[in-house]
Amino acid sequence: MADAVRVVYLANVGTRDVLLDGQPIKSPRQDGERLWHDYDRVRERLSTPILEPGLRRAVEGAGRVDRLVLFVSDQPETTPSRYRDLDTLYLGEMLRRKLREHPELGPRLGEIVVERIAGNPADYGTTVPFYNRVLPALVPDDVVAVYVAPVGGADASNVGLWLAALRHFGSRVQMLYVMPDGRVEDLPAGRLLLADFARHRAHALLEHRDYAGLADVLEGTPEWGNTWLPHLLRALNRRLHFDFQGAAEALKAAQERARGEARARLDRLCEEMAAWLAPPRPARADDDAATWETWLDYQRRALAELYWNLCIKIERAEWVDFLGRLFRLEEGLLRLAFEQETRHSTERHADGYPDFARALEADPDLVAFLRERGIRDTDDLTRVTPNRRVLAEIVNYWVERGGKGRTLGQLRGLLGHISRLNELRNKSIIAHGFQGVEKAEIEERCGMSVQELQRTLQRALEAVGIAVGEDPFAGLHPWIQERLEREM
Repeated sequence: MADAVRVVYLANVGTRDVLLDGQPIKSPRQDGERLWHDYDRVRERLSTPILEPGLRRAVEGAGRVDRLVLFVSDQPETTPSRYRDLDTLYLGEMLRRKLREHPELGPRLGEIVVERIAGNPADYGTTVPFYNRVLPALVPDDVVAVYVAPVGGADASNVGLWLAALRHFGSRVQMLYVMPDGRVEDLPAGRLLLADFARHRAHALLEHRDYAGLADVLEGTPEWGNTWLPHLLRALNRRLHFDFQGAAEALKAAQERARGEARARLDRLCEEMAAWLAPPRPARADDDAATWETWLDYQRRALAELYWNLCIKIERAEWVDFLGRLFRLEEGLLRLAFEQETRHSTERHADGYPDFARALEADPDLVAFLRERGIRDTDDLTRVTPNRRVLAEIVNYWVERGGKGRTLGQLRGLLGHISRLNELRNKSIIAHGFQGVEKAEIEERCGMSVQELQRTLQRALEAVGIAVGEDPFAGLHPWIQERLEREM
């Protein structure tokens, strides 16, 4: 669009922004009003030594300025005259006309807006909220560049202007400073403040495991927007949601942008992720030992992954999600324990669980035990399903009567604590209700702290042959932090 506002220049008008015969105007309000009404006669005697060099620098860099905003002071009549006489509203009006007529700058300037500060321009309590309020209306969201010249005006006005500009427009802000001799320098303060803010925000997001949020922050910075790191963070976020295909695609995008040591490390991560992309088919009773070991190893790795996922939910105090993962871990542990002991599948095949039924048929004492414990359909074992209750009773049988206490005793103890959380889970949004979940309620019901429950869970995992290892997410944090510290 021809009238799109893509480049904006923001400047405070101070008492030295318009000179008469090379000298400041003694009373900017009274003399400024007189000169404004007599503008045609005095125009050649007026000069703009601060604003012109800054604007020239902007149009040379951006091609044109689509909107120039001049902030002027206009204090109420109740203000003492020694302060009110310094108001710059008429200087702003003369600037608007002078710049519009400028043979070099005029054709490269779009709209010129004079915006009044209706309060004390030297009061931070006035200026900071003023600029925060008016800038979003003066500068469109899709602006490409925002030049800020914190030179004219009171210190409170200049600080308020560049703080609000950085807050609203971030890395699109280009701060300019006009020296007394007319030279224009780029101020690094904005970039330094933005980098410092981004660094602190990045570390907070990383500590909270908000990988997607951190990727968004980095993608919005010039230093990181098109590098490999945002893609790595996207991969971690997708892995956190068990989207291994999406994680692999994000890692591939990171690979394509990395070089040297970073590329080598990303190559290893891609190799690790590849192991998740083609899960083996569930093994059955008539499969060989190698097929069974492949299938069991996959379950062990998946449960270790889920364990660390659960640990992250504890860190983030996301208790509903924690419960969902806890009960999924319980189910997965029960099925793994059964399949490791029997080499019979708990997967549904065709319209039932024929492998599971054959395992029960081979152990009449186990069937009798299940009947004693009130498991239904033990007269027709094809109708018994490997749900949590049935598998838990089978673990009880093996511990109590099968001599499996060393390998399954930890799991059996864990089941008792988790069972006390059934009602809490069932009333939450992951099951059948809308009730909230709090840490204190979890601990009260299961009879131990969340950290103790976590350790009990880890012992149960290790007892059935699952090596949880090190947190695969936290292991990457020092590397990510080091890169942020080095280059942000």
